[in-house]
Amino acid sequence: MPIPPLNADGLLPPGVHAATPDEIRQHGNMNKEAERLAQTIEMLELMNDALRHLRTEVLPRNPRMFVLMAEGPLEEMRRLQEQIEQLTGELAASATA
Repeated sequence: MPIPPLNADGLLPPGVHAATPDEIRQHGNMNKEAERLAQTIEMLELMNDALRHLRTEVLPRNPRMFVLMAEGPLEEMRRLQEQIEQLTGELAASATA
């Protein structure tokens, strides 16, 4: 589902709108926080892809190696999730201000 058009105030209508980072960028009128959010989401997706690769390629062959190799991506994914929560909070606060 595409991002809905902005209202008269230049804001999205209330609600949750699913979008990829590229769709967010293409929508235009992005501030620095929204751009950082899009980049952070994209990094989280890349880390998820890396973990998926480890799960399919390493885990079946060597579970102990998987545990060691997955530790870094999992830690980075937690950090990125915290950053996404912070950025969405900042964006929500600026939208109501």
